[in-house]
Amino acid sequence: KQIPKLYIVLPSEAQSYIKDNTLNSLQDPELVVRTASGSIVGSITTTPKGGGIQGWPALIPLLKGLLETRIETKLDGALSALLYMLEDSLLAEQADRTGFSLHLSPLVLPLLSLLSISTNTRISKSILKCINAMIPLMPNGLMQALDNNLALLANLGKHEDANVRQKVLQSFTLMLYSCFEIVWNSVNGIFLFMLQALQDPSNLVVLEAAEFFIAYSDLQQGLEAMAEVLPQLIPLLLKNMAYSREEIGELMLEGSENDHIPDRPEDVAPVFRKKRGS
Repeated sequence: KQIPKLYIVLPSEAQSYIKDNTLNSLQDPELVVRTASGSIVGSITTTPKGGGIQGWPALIPLLKGLLETRIETKLDGALSALLYMLEDSLLAEQADRTGFSLHLSPLVLPLLSLLSISTNTRISKSILKCINAMIPLMPNGLMQALDNNLALLANLGKHEDANVRQKVLQSFTLMLYSCFEIVWNSVNGIFLFMLQALQDPSNLVVLEAAEFFIAYSDLQQGLEAMAEVLPQLIPLLLKNMAYSREEIGELMLEGSENDHIPDRPEDVAPVFRKKRGS
């Protein structure tokens, strides 16, 4: 745990030793070792004094190679490292996110290719976490790759695992903010997909579908398309409300009394940030 903090004060020979052993440890048979190694990768690549991702030229080619092996332990190590890198880049105030995203481009197609053939639920969830963390950064090639793989995401929306289905819906919501045109070009099909998700047996999925429609309406773009699905949307939203009639009446009364008070940003903006490992 102390290595990321001490790394920046170590001599270059020691730094190289840590990097080499960290890359090897991403392929370790023990999960705890792979996870610790991924954390070190995230810390080094998102700390400017640590040289950043550009100061570790062997990293991205190695991760790409691991993603193409189809060996579970190696896939897990690569995905762990990538997710830590992405999460830390969003947290690091001094991170060069533009430069960081450019280095991620070679990993886009291997990730989506792996997602298309993965039969391991845990691996599929990890890939979707990585893709969702990439969308705000939008590395080169990701927009076109997402546009070409909407059918893949929609198919994963039928996955047996509710967490996989939830993360698929998060992908579409994040695309609203980073690449709205992709959603707009297939908006009718995506609306139908979300209406089906509102009828999912999992509350996690239903809430994510509802959040998509909230986020879409907040953008104030393409509202005419959304108006066409309101006859199907409103009954589904009402059906999924977790309130009694008495509580609904109280909420409506309270809302009318507070109409003059503007919403806080945190009350309306979608937030997907979770603690590591969630």
